[in-house]
Amino acid sequence: MANFRGNYGYLIVAMAVLAGYLRMSRANRIAATQVERRQSPYNLAVQKILASVLISAAFALAVFAVLHRERSWFWLAAVVAALSGGQALATALLPQERLATVIRMIGAAFIVLALVMYFMLIRG
Repeated sequence: MANFRGNYGYLIVAMAVLAGYLRMSRANRIAATQVERRQSPYNLAVQKILASVLISAAFALAVFAVLHRERSWFWLAAVVAALSGGQALATALLPQERLATVIRMIGAAFIVLALVMYFMLIRG
């Protein structure tokens, strides 16, 4: 297992908490901006491609995690990619009100993921 007990481990956890906090605190503004952006067919297509790539990366990382069981951080990377892909897919498909709710839920999931990272990689 990689050694995340140094300052980099705490930096990774801090960044995950910050990402979750920003998603939760600015969900309405993010949703309004994303809905405005997706009015363009080009931006909507890019958003769908981004979602496909991120969800495919999550699947690939999950396969790597199964093949390399000693590296538990592959699972964490797969969850981060899946959350980001889910947000990109929600951005492409949902109306603004529901999108803000989904962004808040993903923000909460990032904070929970940061706690899991702390206990798995730094404390463990």
